[in-house]
Amino acid sequence: MKLQPHHLTQLRQRFFRKELSDIFETSEMTLWRWENPVNKPLQKKGPKPKVNQNTLKHLGFYLKRNSDLNQREIANYLSQQINQPISQQTVSLLLRKSNITYKKLTYQYSERKKHKMAQEVWRFSSLIKRYIPTGIVPSKLLALDECSFHLNEAPRRGYSLKGTRTISQRPGNKGVNHTLILCIQFLESQGVIHYKLIKGGLKTQSFHDFLQGINLSSQEKHYLFLDNAKVHHAKKSCLKLDLPTVRDLLASKNIEPVYSVPYTPELNPVELCFNIIRQSVEKQRPRTFEELELAIDKVVAELQKENFIEFFRHAFAKLTAWRVFFNH
Repeated sequence: MKLQPHHLTQLRQRFFRKELSDIFETSEMTLWRWENPVNKPLQKKGPKPKVNQNTLKHLGFYLKRNSDLNQREIANYLSQQINQPISQQTVSLLLRKSNITYKKLTYQYSERKKHKMAQEVWRFSSLIKRYIPTGIVPSKLLALDECSFHLNEAPRRGYSLKGTRTISQRPGNKGVNHTLILCIQFLESQGVIHYKLIKGGLKTQSFHDFLQGINLSSQEKHYLFLDNAKVHHAKKSCLKLDLPTVRDLLASKNIEPVYSVPYTPELNPVELCFNIIRQSVEKQRPRTFEELELAIDKVVAELQKENFIEFFRHAFAKLTAWRVFFNH
């Protein structure tokens, strides 16, 4: 998501550029270029190029809509636009000059529509504002999510000499899916209050059992942030199992569920914990359920030393950035 200069002007009143670079997962230099765009084209001597600035601008818009093209397909497209042959090498040079690079695609949920998301962002942020500034102790805030693991986990990156592949080994068969459920609290340390690894996907009974295992004082009200997965709203499936609904079970523990913006996992602070857990598990390469359990126990013990307040603040900062974005 590229921000316009007026967006950044608003955000810079609340955040340092370093904080914004973490929120939008880009470099400080990129943010500076967004904030200080160069509108005047550079004047160069020499023969008139085949591709002018208007064509390059049109190419930029075209690649925004068709980002998965290869250079041969781009060359064919440009050739049709200017009625001149364009080589793949020329395309490569033009892309470099335009600061357009070929990178791994970052996928977002296709169901995430802008107008609906704007409404959900305002709904969720109004709930946050209702809870935090009105005298509620932040330590009463909780967050919960799930993450899948297989028994062929392995590191995804490694070092090797330039121009050579980095080769490693892992099983071709993923095996059975396993699910880690994690619940954290707004604390400086020891923020993991409950976690459980289960075989297979998350079902109503498993989720119900997990919630039963959250042991907090029912004398004080807590607020649990979680996404909109069906199991998090379970009613009919609970009744079929002769269990209280999820909302009723949480109410019995004096916990109020606060559902996040749909299809926006980055607003859940637990996602940052999963990044740490997954990286550690991949390095340990567990190949049995028992090994996976031990690997997760080990990294959770280390995770307890982290400042969980920063995880929550990071998620809330992203929410603030979304609000500023949709306000313009």
